[in-house]
Amino acid sequence: MEKHLLVGCSFTDPRWQDAIPWSVHYSKNYQTSYIVAKAGMGWNGICTEAYMYAQNLKFDHCVIMLPDMWRMDIELNHEGNTANAMVDLLESDRIIIPAVRKWIISGGLHWNQITTLHSKELKLFDQLYKYQDFLPIMREHVLLSLRARNISYTITAIKDPMHQLEGLDYIKDDIVELFDSVEYKNWLRFDGKFVDEFVGHNNHPTTEEHKLIGDYIWQNHLT
Repeated sequence: MEKHLLVGCSFTDPRWQDAIPWSVHYSKNYQTSYIVAKAGMGWNGICTEAYMYAQNLKFDHCVIMLPDMWRMDIELNHEGNTANAMVDLLESDRIIIPAVRKWIISGGLHWNQITTLHSKELKLFDQLYKYQDFLPIMREHVLLSLRARNISYTITAIKDPMHQLEGLDYIKDDIVELFDSVEYKNWLRFDGKFVDEFVGHNNHPTTEEHKLIGDYIWQNHLT
């Protein structure tokens, strides 16, 4: 059996937290896996990094753990001087390919937290946070490329994205259509819930909670 590819943000990143994350538990106890993860990164960066690394890797299943929706990820060219994130390729918690792409990421800064910005600043964020940016990237870069290579995948999320659409009722139909295109109805739920409701809080999971998450994802993969 070939390795798996585990993709995510801080919940998945083994170098960011003291707890043993689900990705390391999964890799050590079930299936040796590559890990593409970075604390603070959003859907755009996660999907782009996973896609770029996946082109030269052999694996037969991919697990994607998505963070909150409204995070800013800007990829810089090689001349960019300012960046706060680079994503290495890990095997368990060991670097096997050092990062080459540079990113500016917003970490825990979300769209609904910046509405007090002045008009010029808000206009910048409005462009960066457009929902059209990351849902098609996820569909085109990740899902279609995995399907083309006959690689199975599991998608789940820290929080239900449908609960993060405050103020967007006027384009809700468009968003629902985009979510249908990334198979939202088939995303893995943990006893019918996403991770935050499954563990019962919004903090990062403990090692024991990470183990429960990793166990659940593995069992889902088998079925």
